[in-house]
Amino acid sequence: ALCGYNNAYAWCIMWSDAVLILPLIALGIERLWKEEKPLLYVLSLGLAIISCFYTGYMLCLFSVLYFLWRVFSDTHSLRELPWRKLLHYALASLLAGGVSAVLLIPGFRALSGGVPISPYFYTAKYTYPAALRILHALFPGRSDVDGLVLPTLLAVAACFLLLACAAVFLLRQKKKRCDLAAVLLIVIPLMAWFHLIERPFCRELGYPEFRYLTKLLLGYVPFWEFYGGGPNFYAGTAAFLLGLSFFLNRAVPRREKIAGGLLLAALFVSACFYLPNLVWHGFEENNCFNYRWAFAFPFVLLNLASRSFDAREGLRPAGILLPWAGGMAAMVLAFLHPLWFQENWMLLVCAAFLTAETALLLIALRGSSRAEGLLCILGIAALCLTTGLSFREQSGHGPPAERLRSQILSEQARIDDARPADGSFTRLRKDGVTVNYNDPMLFSYPGLVHFSSAEKLSTIAFLSRLGQSISPEYWANGDAGESRAADVLLGVGRYLGADGVPDYTQLADGLWENPWALPLSYLADSGAAGEIAMDDAVCENINRIFSRLTGTEQAIFLPAKAEGLTLTVERADPLYLQSWSPAITGCTMYCGGEALASFSDLHYPNAVYLGAFEPGDTLTVEVSGEGEIPDAPETVLYYEDGAALARCAEALQADHCEVSIPTASHLELRTAADRDRL
Repeated sequence: ALCGYNNAYAWCIMWSDAVLILPLIALGIERLWKEEKPLLYVLSLGLAIISCFYTGYMLCLFSVLYFLWRVFSDTHSLRELPWRKLLHYALASLLAGGVSAVLLIPGFRALSGGVPISPYFYTAKYTYPAALRILHALFPGRSDVDGLVLPTLLAVAACFLLLACAAVFLLRQKKKRCDLAAVLLIVIPLMAWFHLIERPFCRELGYPEFRYLTKLLLGYVPFWEFYGGGPNFYAGTAAFLLGLSFFLNRAVPRREKIAGGLLLAALFVSACFYLPNLVWHGFEENNCFNYRWAFAFPFVLLNLASRSFDAREGLRPAGILLPWAGGMAAMVLAFLHPLWFQENWMLLVCAAFLTAETALLLIALRGSSRAEGLLCILGIAALCLTTGLSFREQSGHGPPAERLRSQILSEQARIDDARPADGSFTRLRKDGVTVNYNDPMLFSYPGLVHFSSAEKLSTIAFLSRLGQSISPEYWANGDAGESRAADVLLGVGRYLGADGVPDYTQLADGLWENPWALPLSYLADSGAAGEIAMDDAVCENINRIFSRLTGTEQAIFLPAKAEGLTLTVERADPLYLQSWSPAITGCTMYCGGEALASFSDLHYPNAVYLGAFEPGDTLTVEVSGEGEIPDAPETVLYYEDGAALARCAEALQADHCEVSIPTASHLELRTAADRDRL
């Protein structure tokens, strides 16, 4: 309950279901294996998928590993494999997926069209540079090695497979020398791969170099660890000591030690290597909150620790002292190469707990029940200390609760006052965000944007081609870059902002009404039913849309007569700069050498509102960005013709369309549309 993973995600409760259900899944597998009773496994795994399909997928992977652990622990040869139980497990797993299908299938349909999940893309992204690194090491100076990439990868895979087969063969000899050779056959190639391929590649991706052993001993998780931290493996120093003593316990059968070691190693290696970690996350690189599957590791460690403690008659002092020595060595390494948040006093406290618990374990091995009780108290104290320190540090980020509450209540009142008195539907746009990009959901008003990793790509593309600011892959970011024409199309009837928008009507202090906003439903020319060609030219896109809606050629945005990025103003209408390259991330506007306005953090494509100016002013726009910016095309500056926009809006509003929304999930529309109208 107080392990490092829960310390990290205690405030992010959407994944806590998986932590709670994991022991039930494991218990269900135990009952299926020992008693051939699949009900608990089916219901618990089905519940895991229903409660959160994302972590449910991770638990499906873990259930396979756990079942293989159970098979390997209890089976001595392939001839003894209980095929009946294997079949029961496979059918029960399929049934669990079937139980959850009532939400899984609609969820999959709803999420389809969102951010793409492409195993090939991410695998190729990793394997291609990995193969190149190997080839450049083998053939220094040779550049034409692209054709050798696939054979190299196949050769590497074949080598690892041969080494694994050789290790299994050596383990079957049941000799200590063979066991050591088998371990070396696996560990040495993996270490070589990690240092030659994994670590350089992860550095190229921007991942920091983690010290995973420290994560087993320190449960302190500061706030900024969420964005680039390592796996939260901590389950207490007592669990660390007893978990490692499992492999030195003479009362634990050799096959069970090998099975437990393989399972623990599989999880540890998954954190150390890029591709396995990618598989755990559904072949998607996660945006912060790294190693979301890491709760499985402390579960396995606690299982091994419990098994070793139950069979403590097989433990010798060396079985406790060797893990203690390993922990102290990790403390020394952590002191020499500390994590960014780590302080020396933390290492001293950890070393003190580790030493005290080792002493109590040695006394408990002699049959002292008092030492066992003290060990429990000390273990809980260590967990409480790291949890308290983590929560204390995390609570220092973000506004204090009272200030946040006051801010939210104040913003809610402002939004409630901005709603139409008749209760009609109209979208609201406001300057800036109060809490985050989910303000429309938080304050319950019809907005434009939604911060979501699963937003539809078609929606994001559509908003971007109307000039809405978006991040490159995922979500709409806010109201930056909006034009009046886009407000009209998207039904933005009210705007909350200090400065307002040209030609909008001021209703109250900081509240403006768009007189041209289209309703939720309106009648358009029948030609609008076909697909409208849209590209990265935002201003032209809006002209095309209004032309199709009205059935006549419209020019809401008019090209400004300019020489490059310098023009003499001829109209008092709002002026826009249409970006022409993804390399452009900002721009500054000058008038007579004086900077009038500066715009940064631009996302392509966009149409940047520069302002409305007096005819005769001479303006110059300078763009900035990353890398080389190509020369501007002939037309990048546009006027927005307010009169033409008003005529289009009036034409589309002319025919009555009555819309009512009786509930949040139901909409009713009544119209007397002619057959040639849409």
